[in-house]
Amino acid sequence: MAGSPAPADLLTQMSGDLGNAAHLPELLALTEPHFRADLHGIQVGNNLLKANLDLARFETVRQLLDQLYAQKRPDWKPTLDYWESELAKARLSTVATAPDGHLEIAMLHGDGPVWLPPASPASELFPAATTDEPLRVAFLGCTGEKPMSEKTIEATFADAPGRLSRALPLFLAEHTFFNGNAQVRPLVAWARGEPSAFIFCAAPWKEDDAAQQARRLDPPADYIVITHLKVTEEPWRAELRLIRTIDAQLLGSATAEFSLRDPEQPLRRLADEMLGLLHEHAGLEPATPPPHYTVPHGAAFGHYLIRLEQLLSVRCYTADPSAGNELHGEREIIDGDIELCLLQPANVVPRLLLAQTLKRLGKIRPEVVAEYRDKIALLEKQHPLPPPAGGIVHRLFSELYP
Repeated sequence: MAGSPAPADLLTQMSGDLGNAAHLPELLALTEPHFRADLHGIQVGNNLLKANLDLARFETVRQLLDQLYAQKRPDWKPTLDYWESELAKARLSTVATAPDGHLEIAMLHGDGPVWLPPASPASELFPAATTDEPLRVAFLGCTGEKPMSEKTIEATFADAPGRLSRALPLFLAEHTFFNGNAQVRPLVAWARGEPSAFIFCAAPWKEDDAAQQARRLDPPADYIVITHLKVTEEPWRAELRLIRTIDAQLLGSATAEFSLRDPEQPLRRLADEMLGLLHEHAGLEPATPPPHYTVPHGAAFGHYLIRLEQLLSVRCYTADPSAGNELHGEREIIDGDIELCLLQPANVVPRLLLAQTLKRLGKIRPEVVAEYRDKIALLEKQHPLPPPAGGIVHRLFSELYP
């Protein structure tokens, strides 16, 4: 090899020629030992990423992506985001099934709004309902009718129907939490294996099966709200059922038709109809939402649903020991959270969502979280929140960036 470090044009030409000739092991053997992201950049990196992905060397692809992202080159981001997506698709294609053809499915659950863990310091901004025996309500989606393969159950790469099938129960759960005296437990179907992934089912949940899942919680849920999407054509349709878990009795239902471009008003009405069903059939006591709880509105509403689902994804991957280092798109998730904060600079909810995302990601990808120290400091400087919310958010970020 001529010189040290190796000239960028030499590595680019050599890796490109070997890749075009399908000599992938030779490409990696001759190029990888000399590659430096800061010197050889995206041209050589692109050839190495493709070769490693074609050879299913997923961990090496992840390491290369981290090296290239760390250069903080905005002009490289579209290319790196593309390879992030390709890595996720390649991992998902290796999901193993049992001998009978079924995936190993687990049911993961949360407690309260996805961005407000019970032990969070932010809980003081959102006082809990005061009742001796609060109503316990579970929420379950993860199903929908969409153009898909012949499989009735799939471990899926995140797409709009899949994201919404998980985001809608999260939104309904927090709507119930803040507008009624109830404990809420969102559920999500999860495929354990190599790799782990969300489950998306074509058929809606049967009342008996959903009730059984809700009764397995500790303590068992009294009721479960099931959602199902129909997205084969516009407008999309969301269907909701309220089930009493003790006998799997269907108590009521509601529907909403909406456009993915502007889902806010139909889905808000669906959430209010759900509260009416819970009041009528379960005795849910209405409550006034705390002043600090404001759902992002307008164009930010759709962004908010996406960010709820992405925080759920982060929580699932960090909670499942079998998931390993399989989460992808961490930087896109953080960038999206920051964008939502900028769209709603006076709203504490997006700020708490961002803080929770960073805290969870720090458990598995601390180097990625560290990249955002300056951006978080700038956000706090340019858009400070008033007390007491501002002080709590500052404390959360200070724990992440001491």
